[in-house]
Amino acid sequence: EFGENSGEWHPDGARILDENLRNLETLKALLGELNDPSFHEEIPLLVLRFASAFFVRGALFSVDQTKGELVGLGAFGLGVPDPGRLVRSIRVPMNADTVFSRALTERAGVRQPFFDSEWNVRLVTTLGGARPREVYTAPLLSPRGLEGVLYADNATDARAFPDIQLFEIGTRFSPRGEAR
Repeated sequence: EFGENSGEWHPDGARILDENLRNLETLKALLGELNDPSFHEEIPLLVLRFASAFFVRGALFSVDQTKGELVGLGAFGLGVPDPGRLVRSIRVPMNADTVFSRALTERAGVRQPFFDSEWNVRLVTTLGGARPREVYTAPLLSPRGLEGVLYADNATDARAFPDIQLFEIGTRFSPRGEAR
């Protein structure tokens, strides 16, 4: 009889392996597109494209340090004709109790249960669709510091959360656009 770690083939294991390989190929393709990108123009678009391979719904926010706000920049999976326009209307105070708080404080990606707070409820209401059970938020850092933050979830689908480590590799960019 095959043991747990004996290499026994399981249909579910094969599906997970296939998904990880697909995600790795997506990462390689996106990294191949980077030729000295501008952080404010190309990197956010690539992050959104990459996140859409892992998550069902997401939004990217830039940091407005002068106003202390996260300002919507772009989105995917919102089920509306112009998701960019919708998300650009969103502004979230950086000091509010939100799903962004830990990612902003720790300067690291955070997978966490969704919790009710005034600004979290406003956020998911504006994004539309179902309320997520869990979310992923991650800061986007450049040599200048905090540039933005990503919000992602799988609320509108039963898809399991992806391998976050593989996703995080694809969101670490150096000034020349090389993964670090």
